[in-house]
Amino acid sequence: MSTPLVIKKYKNRRLYDTERSCFLTREELLEIVRNGRDVKVEDPEGLDATVEVLLQMMLETGTDGKERIIPSDFVHFLIRANKNSLHSFFHQFLPNAMQNYQESLQNIQKTQTDMATGILQGITTLNPFASAFQAFLPKTQSKQDDTKKEVDELKKKLDEMQKALERISKNS
Repeated sequence: MSTPLVIKKYKNRRLYDTERSCFLTREELLEIVRNGRDVKVEDPEGLDATVEVLLQMMLETGTDGKERIIPSDFVHFLIRANKNSLHSFFHQFLPNAMQNYQESLQNIQKTQTDMATGILQGITTLNPFASAFQAFLPKTQSKQDDTKKEVDELKKKLDEMQKALERISKNS
């Protein structure tokens, strides 16, 4: 694991990148984290403020007034919960739930890929039969063209599904 990027947070909420010796916007810091770099945010006294800063930024990002990242009922639950149950929730249950969620997404993606591959293999397997009866069927060439178009469309849809699943996996 690489050493985290140290970010200094000033009282005026400005963020300073100690590696590049420059100020960062909140969006730039979020992008650094999204790209896989660990960060450590220090407050003016040098104390670790990473969790508070990143959570605040996450909650402020993407809230266009329509839908919040964390529902109100859940926030009420967190406020009302006692310290022990919160510790257990955040350090045991939540990491396991996120791991299971990621694994489920990967299993769904694999299942969809396997299904699409099977369908494509089935279509390609049937294609030789169509060409074997070509002499006996009128307009066989157009039927082959139709089959090829269907295969091409299925391939395109499969690619779209894989890209959508990759976006979902990256956003999760």
